[in-house]
Amino acid sequence: MCITISCDDETGSIGGNVMPGHDEMEITQNIYSVLSRSVKADSVLGTTSTSYLGKITDPETNATTSCDFLGQFHILENLSFPELKTLVMDHDTIEADSVDIRLYVSNYYGDSLNSMKLGVYELDTANVMKENMIYYSNLDPWKYVNKKPSAIRKEFSFSVIDMTLNDSLQNIYSRNRNICIKLPKDYGTFLMKKYYSNPSNFADSYSFIHNVCAGFYYKILSGNGTMLNIDAASLSVYFRYKQEDSIISGVQRMATTEEVLQNTRIENKNLERLLETENATYLKTPVGIYTEVTLPIDSIYNDEHINDTINSAKISFTRINDDKQTTYNLPIPQTLLMVKTDELYDFFENSRVADAMTSYVASFTEKENAYTFNNISSLVSNLYSTRKDGAGVNASDSKATKETKYAKWEAEHPNWNKVLLVPVTTTYTQQSIGYQTQNVLSRVRNDLSLSSTRLAGGNSGDIKISVIYSRFKK
Repeated sequence: MCITISCDDETGSIGGNVMPGHDEMEITQNIYSVLSRSVKADSVLGTTSTSYLGKITDPETNATTSCDFLGQFHILENLSFPELKTLVMDHDTIEADSVDIRLYVSNYYGDSLNSMKLGVYELDTANVMKENMIYYSNLDPWKYVNKKPSAIRKEFSFSVIDMTLNDSLQNIYSRNRNICIKLPKDYGTFLMKKYYSNPSNFADSYSFIHNVCAGFYYKILSGNGTMLNIDAASLSVYFRYKQEDSIISGVQRMATTEEVLQNTRIENKNLERLLETENATYLKTPVGIYTEVTLPIDSIYNDEHINDTINSAKISFTRINDDKQTTYNLPIPQTLLMVKTDELYDFFENSRVADAMTSYVASFTEKENAYTFNNISSLVSNLYSTRKDGAGVNASDSKATKETKYAKWEAEHPNWNKVLLVPVTTTYTQQSIGYQTQNVLSRVRNDLSLSSTRLAGGNSGDIKISVIYSRFKK
């Protein structure tokens, strides 16, 4: 097939660029097989705005996921308690009426009546998680727990739906679903005394976290079948104070926000069998399993096409439907990031976004039952040129010399042609360009929700990459 387009004298760039000029071009297409495998995810950035709490077993794969989390509390500007002289006291001593923590549930997976046992442990102000540090989902929370005998520790059972409430209260509760953790009244008194002895302890989050309360660790101790999305937690101190001739009930509340650290710890078990599957690969979140893809760079740049321009390279990953259909089948990951294997951690640590050059995002489409990356030609070109430049290959080198240089460099860079498919969540912001408004990708984060699916591939050769080349006609 031939087309006539215009082209200038610069023909060395590889990718899907439009080339001006008047020379006749020849367009060809080749399709190549691609290999893939499942790889166990070691950990992901655990610091998020949404925390996860629970334990579930995937009915399709029998893999078990457990999540617990640590959370600090943010102090709002100008936080204050009533004047000391107005407090209702106990024998002239500061005393709180009560204190509680509430975990606000934005969503949940599993059985709402399932009983789970929760442990709540006070963190240590002498060993605080630092805001300028990077924490992953495999951290050891017990390093930060206060070991003193006086530290707050509480264990109790709960379910998503509180069956002790009547129907009318259930309806109200469902609109603001939360788990209430009642702490000893003495802890509320402790917090109030810390304020009145030195209000600067409550001046900002840093002062509060280092001098008063470093936060709490929330851990599921027993039970299986429920996973909660916790989008906020609050620490509330209740008290009474006098106002004119009345006694007023008051509350001061601190909450988890993005200004302070929340870190989810994630543990997966029974993944080994899935990793050994040869004719398919898996995607499992949170953390669980990624799919690693080996792109056939040598085949794409074979002798026939070594000097061609690659205009497009399209690759699609087809989902294999679940063998078992139950009420609790895990959802399908909705968005995948394609990123170089060796750049995975750097990508998230530096808050990068997919640039459509060496990293891409693709969404699941039900019609095709697949994730399709429509054009990764820039990535293919980058992998080829990175190896060529890194190995120091010159046009004048003999074939044997090139092979020797490539072999040495590849041994030092075994992942040079490998990319990972990673489930992510994305955020888009609107930007005005001229008279138009466009949605621009502004944030990419690891998907920490529950999801699972199988992809066709493995060593079967079912994955294909379609490459379109162009060259000047001789």
